[in-house]
Amino acid sequence: MTRINSRVQVRNLIMVAGLGSVLLLAGCTGATGSGDISEETLDAASTLTAFPPEISIAQALSVQECVRAAGLNMPFDSDAAQSTPLSYGLSNLFASADEARRTGYATTISEGTDVVSEWEKSLSSSDREKYYSALFGPDGSEQIEVSLDNGMKLSTSKEGCIAEAQTALYGSVEDALAFTGLVNEYLSTAGDAGNERDAQVSALAPDYEKCMDAQGYDVNDFDAPALAQELFGTYRAPGEAPSSEEQALAEADFDCQTEVNLRDTVASTFASQSADWLKANEGRLLAMQEELKLVKERAVDIING
Repeated sequence: MTRINSRVQVRNLIMVAGLGSVLLLAGCTGATGSGDISEETLDAASTLTAFPPEISIAQALSVQECVRAAGLNMPFDSDAAQSTPLSYGLSNLFASADEARRTGYATTISEGTDVVSEWEKSLSSSDREKYYSALFGPDGSEQIEVSLDNGMKLSTSKEGCIAEAQTALYGSVEDALAFTGLVNEYLSTAGDAGNERDAQVSALAPDYEKCMDAQGYDVNDFDAPALAQELFGTYRAPGEAPSSEEQALAEADFDCQTEVNLRDTVASTFASQSADWLKANEGRLLAMQEELKLVKERAVDIING
């Protein structure tokens, strides 16, 4: 039986897997600026690219419970508990001081053992097939596919534990895929905005470094993750909270990112490359922003039991 990579799908919703790679996609737009795009639309676009880690954690919990109900003692995916929020493909662009304290830096986390992968390897052939069937539904399960404006196609099964987890979070598999598609469409229309982003971010680096120096940290460029590893080492197990010292660094990092308007600069760069698309999809963006708030609330409810 041929299956897609179960490990990737268990750990993340489809969007997370696409978010890191979509910045490499080629795209073109006729827009030259974002000045006539409403602040509400820009805020919605920014919100949609900052994937809340609570959703990954809730999905992992839901999938684990579902697989166990199918008769397999699947462990919890501890990597999901250490999901790093992604904003415009950047992993340490914090959305809040709370997020900075909660997540810290991936550079301080030891690789550890991938418990779900190790468990999967330990299964017999029959139990492994049982596991895949639990995740994605039996062979021949109905699939849903959407085609994006950029030619990309997204698909997923409408049955199985992953589909059940997506339904619990988004209301339906279709809604989960719609969210995935919207974010991918937006980022892909930005084309090579990553190059412009890097140039503008570099221009902010001197002021950021001065800000961090004033708070007692000697940081080169925006590389606080490297400083965290230098100061604290790789001392944390996957899922373990950052130390108070690492939290202090991350909070200072967030404060200085805010002082130099790093997040707004990155958002404006992507918006300027996607202005036509943003204007054409304003209604979808605003609606999906509200939906994401509900999804996060459902995720928190699942986590809290």
